[in-house]
Amino acid sequence: MRKSGFLLLVLTFIVGCGLEEMAVPTLTPTTADTPTSTSAPTATNTPTPTITPSPTSTSTPSPTPLPLVSVIAEEVKLRNGPGVDYPVIGIAVNGDELSLQGRDEESLWLYVETSDGITAWVPVGEVDYPEDLNTILEVVTWSKEPPPIINGWSGDPVDTVCLELAMEHIGMYQVQKPEFAVLGPGDSDYDYVYNETLAYLTELGLTPVDPGEDCAATMAVDLTINMYGQSYVGMSSGQTFYCYDGASVSGTVQLTSPAGDMLSASSSQSRPGEFPDIRDNCYGYSRFLGESYYVILQGMRRFWGNEVLLFGLDSNQIDIQKYAVRDIGYLGAQGMPFVPELIGCLSDSMCSSAVEQSLISALVSITGQNFGDDAALWQDWWDAQEP
Repeated sequence: MRKSGFLLLVLTFIVGCGLEEMAVPTLTPTTADTPTSTSAPTATNTPTPTITPSPTSTSTPSPTPLPLVSVIAEEVKLRNGPGVDYPVIGIAVNGDELSLQGRDEESLWLYVETSDGITAWVPVGEVDYPEDLNTILEVVTWSKEPPPIINGWSGDPVDTVCLELAMEHIGMYQVQKPEFAVLGPGDSDYDYVYNETLAYLTELGLTPVDPGEDCAATMAVDLTINMYGQSYVGMSSGQTFYCYDGASVSGTVQLTSPAGDMLSASSSQSRPGEFPDIRDNCYGYSRFLGESYYVILQGMRRFWGNEVLLFGLDSNQIDIQKYAVRDIGYLGAQGMPFVPELIGCLSDSMCSSAVEQSLISALVSITGQNFGDDAALWQDWWDAQEP
């Protein structure tokens, strides 16, 4: 309002002064540009996609369904591979129908699927297989190896193992510290032995199973430890001191299946004391891990063969390396398959230098040769023996 009144006053003043020739500027209000009306484009007919009718379905013959076969035996074991060396994963009984999926190359085993969707292998003689077996079934290539064979085992093949471990001190240490006589999970020595045994099972190609879960067999290890020692009473203090040096471990390794099949092996290993006078080197504990590992390996060797001894070479425990090398040497000529590992151990820092003489003795015993500690000469000799 103030701006409009001011402009009117100025115009009146100019007119009154006679300045008629002065052009009075026309005040054009500024407004926002009004967009020019542009006619909307004429809608062009965008063709609707033509729905091409699907071609008339021609009747493609369905593949001939694979036949069902019935179990004719009283019962048949379903295995996870084509052979009796493979573990059992189930049971089918007389009259059960199985869907054929394939066969092995010799047509001795059939790859089948149960009504529950389990795929497995069964021997042809346990089912009413068709006469044109080789024509209607393709060969299924099976690369999975069966688990290692267990010597003297009457049960089914074992691929999963539950491990149970019991360890107990006897002798002077049990008297001195009865509260620590029984070892269990959480004790460092117990855990070392337990984990080492798990590693042995894994190296065999077996699968260790957690306690409480289903497994093909349970391996129970029971170890008794006797640390050698002496006690004496201090002349001035009257206090009793306990000094330990050397140890012996005895134990049993037992393999049991849920069906009651069982194998058992017992052994022991001793390590004499190292100090002439134990009181001059008084230690409150003596090592026994190497002896414990040895007892376990000896049990597993009874079940799975001499190859188990090689696991001792891979251990970081010097005592078990010595025991394993010693026993391989005891094999004489039968230990020839282990020569490459012994030579490798002689040249490799993996084996302790304290084991060197034992390695040489084992190589001499097995081969009848003697190249001392020269791993290269041993290797050259071995290379010359291979065809």
